[in-house]
Amino acid sequence: MQQRSISSKISTMLVFALLLYAFMPVLAFGAAAAQFKDIAGSYAQKEIQELVDAGIISGYEDNTFQPQSAMTRAELAKIIVLSMGLQESPEKASTFLDVDTKSWYRGYVGALVNSGITQGTSDTAFSPNAKVTREELVVFFVRAFGLEEAAKKLAPTTKLTDMSIVSDWAKAHVSLAFQMGFVQGIEGNDGTLRFSPKENAERQALARLAYEFKTEKSKYLDKAKELAGAVDKQSEQTPDTEDAAPKTDAGSNGGSSGTSSSQKQDTSQYFAVSSVRSLDNTTVQVTLDKMVINPVFVRTFSADGDLTVSKQEVKIGTSEVILTTSAQKAGQLYNLSYNGAVTDKTFEGTATTLTKVEAKEYVEDYQLVQEGTYGTENVAGIPDGAQPKTATFKGNLLIAGPGITLKNTTIEGDLIIGAAVGEGDVTLQNVEIKGATIVRGGGLNSIHLNDTIMVSIIVDKRSGAVRLVAQGNTVVSGEVTLQSSVSLQSPTTGNAVFGRINIASSMPSNSTVRLEGVFETVDVIATNIAISIPSGSVQNLTLRQEAFGTALDLGNSTVGYLDVQSMPSLISGFGIILNANYGLQNVPSEIVAVNTTGFEPTIVPPTGTPRLYFGNLTNGSLQLRFNQEVTNLTSEDFVVSATLNNQPFTLEQLIFNSAENTFAFTPLDAGQHHGKELMVNVEPAASTSKFERTTSAKVVITGFEGNIIDVNNNPVAGVTIQFRRGIGSTIGTILKTVVTDNNGHYQVTLPSGTYTGEITAPGFITTYLVGVAADNTYNRNENATAIRIPGENETRIVLVWGASPRDLDSHLVGPQPDGVGQFHTWYGGKTYYYNNTLFDDLDLDDVSSYGPETTTIRQDVYGTYRFYVHNFSGDSALSQSGAVVKVFRGSNPEPVRTYNLPAGNGSERYWATFEMTISPDGTTYQEIGQLVNTEAQARGDESLNTATLSSSVYNVNNANNLISNVPEGTPVADFKSKLSAPSRVTFNVYEIDGLTIKEGNVTNTDKVIVTAANGITKKRYSISTVGSSENIPATVTGLTYDSIKATGIQLKWNANTGNNTVGYAVYRNGSEVGRSIDASYTDTGLIAGTSYIYTVKAYDAANRYSQESAELRVTTPIQLIVKELRASADANVSANVYGPFVRENATQKFIVTGDVPSTDYLVVKFSNELGQNLNGLLTLNNGLTIDGFAGGTVQASVYQNVYVVFKFSAGLPSAGTELSLYLKGLQYTESNHIVDVEPVLLLVRREEEIQ
Repeated sequence: MQQRSISSKISTMLVFALLLYAFMPVLAFGAAAAQFKDIAGSYAQKEIQELVDAGIISGYEDNTFQPQSAMTRAELAKIIVLSMGLQESPEKASTFLDVDTKSWYRGYVGALVNSGITQGTSDTAFSPNAKVTREELVVFFVRAFGLEEAAKKLAPTTKLTDMSIVSDWAKAHVSLAFQMGFVQGIEGNDGTLRFSPKENAERQALARLAYEFKTEKSKYLDKAKELAGAVDKQSEQTPDTEDAAPKTDAGSNGGSSGTSSSQKQDTSQYFAVSSVRSLDNTTVQVTLDKMVINPVFVRTFSADGDLTVSKQEVKIGTSEVILTTSAQKAGQLYNLSYNGAVTDKTFEGTATTLTKVEAKEYVEDYQLVQEGTYGTENVAGIPDGAQPKTATFKGNLLIAGPGITLKNTTIEGDLIIGAAVGEGDVTLQNVEIKGATIVRGGGLNSIHLNDTIMVSIIVDKRSGAVRLVAQGNTVVSGEVTLQSSVSLQSPTTGNAVFGRINIASSMPSNSTVRLEGVFETVDVIATNIAISIPSGSVQNLTLRQEAFGTALDLGNSTVGYLDVQSMPSLISGFGIILNANYGLQNVPSEIVAVNTTGFEPTIVPPTGTPRLYFGNLTNGSLQLRFNQEVTNLTSEDFVVSATLNNQPFTLEQLIFNSAENTFAFTPLDAGQHHGKELMVNVEPAASTSKFERTTSAKVVITGFEGNIIDVNNNPVAGVTIQFRRGIGSTIGTILKTVVTDNNGHYQVTLPSGTYTGEITAPGFITTYLVGVAADNTYNRNENATAIRIPGENETRIVLVWGASPRDLDSHLVGPQPDGVGQFHTWYGGKTYYYNNTLFDDLDLDDVSSYGPETTTIRQDVYGTYRFYVHNFSGDSALSQSGAVVKVFRGSNPEPVRTYNLPAGNGSERYWATFEMTISPDGTTYQEIGQLVNTEAQARGDESLNTATLSSSVYNVNNANNLISNVPEGTPVADFKSKLSAPSRVTFNVYEIDGLTIKEGNVTNTDKVIVTAANGITKKRYSISTVGSSENIPATVTGLTYDSIKATGIQLKWNANTGNNTVGYAVYRNGSEVGRSIDASYTDTGLIAGTSYIYTVKAYDAANRYSQESAELRVTTPIQLIVKELRASADANVSANVYGPFVRENATQKFIVTGDVPSTDYLVVKFSNELGQNLNGLLTLNNGLTIDGFAGGTVQASVYQNVYVVFKFSAGLPSAGTELSLYLKGLQYTESNHIVDVEPVLLLVRREEEIQ
């Protein structure tokens, strides 16, 4: 997926302001503008101090700036949003699959999206835990300069040796920033320069670039202008009319129009519409067929049905356009027009969403989206069908989601079961619809009509079939119009539920209709469809003259009267036909004889001249049938004519095959003629007497097209695609074969249906795509990714699955080269680099069914790799996915291992697939083959590839593979006793050669070799010894803290004096988190309500460490917010707890209304910082203080887990005044765990009493 760009609409000053806000630490105690104690060694010391003196950035309370610290994207999002005062918008983050609905940062991410500041790292990912990288930082600044377009015009620099690993979306920005001197490379030992794009951007780098931006902006702009040089004048022109599109010269016989090269337009900037959908009642999202680079080339959009488009917003760097429309009509289908021409794309109008349906009247249009039951509860003792209908909708109601039950309701407008229902269920219980009921969504066991009264039904599902089941006292008084495949089911006795059935001419060919129950009349006008009536009865069944090609299976049903006005292709079954009429002219002689005791066809032997009676037509061939054998036929015996949408049409390359009685012709281009009806008429030539009778057949032109790309989004030419009917069809008859062109594009014409395409090409693994040829829409984006055979030393793991679940995810864990632990590649961390070298990556992540997803091991590391699969979408059982994993090793085009999904109970979310162990002896594979419930079970032993040591005495540096602070002359046994290793990890001490086991005492440069639990992964440490152990720093005492907050703590201890101490190392949960030259330290980035263990070691100038201090155990307080409040007349709030609570957006000012008799009490509702109700208890301990509150009392309410109640002696403040309350000392208990609560500020404003 491509990286989405940050909106270019942000002004330069706004972007700069956001960059500066990035320096505000998550935990800032307001350090003064002074010399920081930790920037002396920073290359940006001057810039940092200048910005601090100017009041632009600040540091931490311990007087540090932490110049080498990095920041996650989620933390940066929070800082920007809070600093800018933006409104949190959790719903705007819904497109990012890696932003959990319960995550603390969801609202901040959504706010950035809503404001146009970012669109994520891809269409579906924000990467919240990823650190901000150097290349991301440069892209941000180049956009701040407004130089993005200029960057794209320059040739990439060749002076940075690692430009090949710069992301494609950042290459131009990095190259420009380097060439104009805004960033410098990192010099290697050989004198070459690199950029290290994947490394985390440090705070000191942010400071330097921000300073340069602030003070030298004009210089860099001038340099960029100089670099850009002369630009093609035409590329700077903006087409200002619709005539700017390329034209051909109608008078030049197809030659050039005479336009000079300097006048040619960029044809990549002309678009087609791929899809469209309504986001809300006034917003429509259009997806174009390519990314928008220059928005001026995006033409205007419009819609029919009195819907106006007032605004269109192009998201540069994406293929999306957002339209602002007038109010849409719920459930109405709108046709989208682009550049004045009607497209083949439609969208369904939406309306205001209801979360519940109450006993009242709803005047406007509404929609139901979330799964659940809507409507009032049944009254006890009254049958379901006689329940009162307490809710009334005066307008239309749209059901826009699956799993919805609507009950006890009257709808005076239309009810639309929308396409968004998909294959899900909808139930109507005791509902009366006075308008039309339109069905566009639902599956094969889907729409349940219980005790429901309806006037008419229109079934128009654009893809697949839907089943309607009528039960109880359901009645449809009017006509049921069928325009797509459907199954109607009702009781087989009693009165007809579905009275009059009209199978409309608009029903696509090859559709199916299944009728079970009692029906009055069935009127068939559609052509080339199949009707099945397995049971029940039809009083009158008519096959109209237009309805040729009907396949009628009567099963065991009874037909009172069968009126055949056109010749069916087949009548079968053993049903009873009581009366029949064949109102046909030129009826073939083999027509069945009908009797009243059973439908067993009797063939009347044909006599006389053979008759032509039916033609089976496809797009490309016409098969003829005769009632008896005809020989010696040639093309001269026929007159063949055709129409396309009732207009004369010439069939090209028409050839007759006498052996098969088939005409072949050049198929019509499905992209050009999609949805048009081709009718072919065949009659005997005047010169022939070999047969008689004229016949006609028709077919709707269908097909699809798409593009084949590789994992780098490059088109793949010469790919062969062989199509078979059905999903997952990898064997069987090949219906059509196509080859991609130089742009990786293919197009195929196939009858309506779903197909599997087998993708093959030299140098590529065989994979598959799924394409849908639909009657009512032309699919232009049935795309797929071709997977290359891995390189000679690479391993590629390919995951494929079926249509459901929608999204399975690949996960690979394995050994890191340094033996520190395991890497993890997945959709949230797609690449693993070590020393700027790519080792492993998820190079293709599929989120829309089938796959493939590919994970590649680029560089072998000795150790054990483990692959597992996660059912991310969870919309159906993993065990039903049909998932298959194939492993390709080296350049072999065939997989070395194939793993099929094992059986499960249906609830598991993970498939632990296999382990692969790479060692000097070769590669081995071990199938795991287990469906499990948790990721921990799927990942297995986390320590398997870990070969690290730790020590409470020595300084163990895993990054530099060094064990230091070891006193010279320490006995080996004593030295080893002070080292700790994970379970099953072994180690030993060796001489400097790493081969000879060390005896006696350790010496400088001796080696320690550690072997991981897998027996393969090894890590080699060097030992650094120091002089005598005498006079090493004393053990630190008095470790405590001054203050603690939800995300940080201020530690302090007794200073060491007179024993060579030059500094202190601070450890959190056993790992060093920072150093200080003073006897204090501020630790940040903590998590609210979490327990931590701190220790401190002193060290001297020789880097010798003291013993570890005594442990300090702390628990950070939690953060609560005031969610809502209201005035109350009841100290126990029992009468008011369910009343309306009101808050004034995000201003932290809460409105207290005067709608109660007395306002002596204030009921305050608390929640966690995500706005969710609490599960534990609030405690008003003895230390509770409330600044700004006098003359009253405070108590916990009977609803203690949510509320606190204030009692005002003289009542609440008078109207129009504000009250500021600052609560300190609250405690919160959950699962016997007691934590403090951060002080809460409550700002109250009293309004006038509501009249």
